Amino acid sequence: MVQLRTDDMKVVWQGKSAIDLQKPFSDTSTGDDTTSTTDTFTLSTNLAPGIYHVCVQINDPAHVYASLALANTGRTQDGAYCLGVVTVCMGAAPVQDTDIVWQQSKSLRSHRFCGYC
Repeated sequence: MVQLRTDDMKVVWQGKSAIDLQKPFSDTSTGDDTTSTTDTFTLSTNLAPGIYHVCVQINDPAHVYASLALANTGRTQDGAYCLGVVTVCMGAAPVQDTDIVWQQSKSLRSHRFCGYC
């Protein structure tokens, strides 16, 4: 899930990424390959304008296991990883070009978040 969170880490919006984590890499991987996906989200009109933390959280759909731990630092108490901030403006166009690049080591290597005001 890609999430927008307040400064106190409350989730105010979330959307499912299109990336398929069931098999993101080939069976012949040497461990240095990457995969990327571009997601476009339309935010709720009820979301208040402001600056939000953009976070990712990989949850077990059956809610049996804890959120997936990545090879990144900065894991929140509920298992999310915040990657940056985005400004949400009143009457803004959809948040576009949310790129997340995954490495074989299950870490987030780079990201880009673009919003329009």
